[in-house]
Amino acid sequence: MKTARIKVANLLITGFGLICLFLAAVIALGLTEQAKLNAATATIADDRWPKIELATDLRLRVTDIAVSLRNLMLTTDPAVRAHQLDSIEGYRRDAEARLAELDRRVVTPNGRAALDKVRTAYQDYTAGQQKLIALVQAGRDAEARDYLNAHVKPMLQACRETLAAQIGNEVSLMREAREQAAHAYAATRIKMLALGAAAMLVSMGVAGVIIRRLRRDLGGEPDQAARTAACIADGDLTRAITLRDGDRSSMLYEMEHMRDNLGKLVAQVRSDTEMIAAASTQIASGNLDLSARTEQQASSLQETAAAMEELTTTVQQNADHAARANGLAQRASSVAGKGGHAVAAVTERMDSIRSSASQMADIIGLIDGIAFQTNILALNAAVEAARAGEAGRGFAVVAGEVRQLAHRSADAARDIGALIKTAVEQAGAGDQQVRAAAEAMQDIVESVASVEQIMAQIKHASAEQHAGILACSQAIVQMDHGTQQNAALVEQVAAAAHALQEQSGQLEDAVSRFKIAETAVRA
Repeated sequence: MKTARIKVANLLITGFGLICLFLAAVIALGLTEQAKLNAATATIADDRWPKIELATDLRLRVTDIAVSLRNLMLTTDPAVRAHQLDSIEGYRRDAEARLAELDRRVVTPNGRAALDKVRTAYQDYTAGQQKLIALVQAGRDAEARDYLNAHVKPMLQACRETLAAQIGNEVSLMREAREQAAHAYAATRIKMLALGAAAMLVSMGVAGVIIRRLRRDLGGEPDQAARTAACIADGDLTRAITLRDGDRSSMLYEMEHMRDNLGKLVAQVRSDTEMIAAASTQIASGNLDLSARTEQQASSLQETAAAMEELTTTVQQNADHAARANGLAQRASSVAGKGGHAVAAVTERMDSIRSSASQMADIIGLIDGIAFQTNILALNAAVEAARAGEAGRGFAVVAGEVRQLAHRSADAARDIGALIKTAVEQAGAGDQQVRAAAEAMQDIVESVASVEQIMAQIKHASAEQHAGILACSQAIVQMDHGTQQNAALVEQVAAAAHALQEQSGQLEDAVSRFKIAETAVRA
């Protein structure tokens, strides 16, 4: 049907296009011929007739001049003659103006030749007028009358004849233009009638083709198609469409085919709707059982998750305690190490003190030797002073003082030596004790290191245990989350099944409005 509609549309476009083409041709022809008639009328009104009027006015002015010349010849009154001369001069100016306007308007060669004759005759007539007026003004009336009859009147007649010929030429041209316009009007009327008749014939032919095509494409009258569509729209699929013999492509044939297929489809939908309703009922029942089992599984998983959470807390506490014990062991090991280092430092210091005490003993011995030598020198000085007698008395006193100082220095050196000996002995005893303490501190450090290793192993094992329990807890949480999602999905499926059941009922109600034949139901 889509292809047929396109062909009809093309046919309509072609038909109306031809009609529009004929109409455009008629309009163009009318406008063209009207323009020609308008041009002919304008030529008559604006060219031919004004030139006829100018030539007629010029002939009237020539006649007026002749009348004034006659009046000039008939009177002897100077005032009347002066008036007539003024009239002749005015008529002459008016005639020359008309002649100049004719000279401006006449452009064709024939018209220019005729106008030249008029101008020559008028100039001759004007010259004759002037000579006649001169004779009258000179008082030669008899000679003037003879000149008037012999020369001026023939000149006047020649001027009138040339003007009459000019007027006749323009009148004949105007009549010719009028006849041409009449012929053009008659030809235009015939052409327009022919085009109109052709347009009517084409319109009737296109209308006949379109009507035949529409009847063939529709398969009948449009009201029959409208009634069939109304029945289908009302849900009545039982009324068959009467088709023409051999009709296999019209719109009514397609509508009948659609009605038949739609009846089968409605029957199938009705059957499927009943099956969907039964299936949705079974799904709803199964979802109720699945929902109950899912709730039980979710409850069990929640209890397991709670137990795993408590176990995780306990393992975490053990790991924390092990970490704290490991920290304390590390601190004890560090303190023991520091104590060992301090004892080693004390041992080194005691060795240094003992060495310094030995050096001080040597120095005291040296001081004691110096005191002994000083004492001997003082004794020798006292002997020499005694030998010197009175002169060496003062020197003897000094020598005595020096001996006393030497004795005191020796005593002090012996005391210091005794003290240093005691200090050296005590330093040796302290060194032994310090070495014993150092050995004890080394044992403590080794023990603390062993404890630290054991606590580190306990901490590592607790961490691995905590990680395993945490992974189990996360898995249980994920299972619980999945179970909850399954429960939610079960509820959604239950709601969807309920909605499906309701929609299947609505669909069944909607389908029930269609009336179908029993054959379609059985099919």
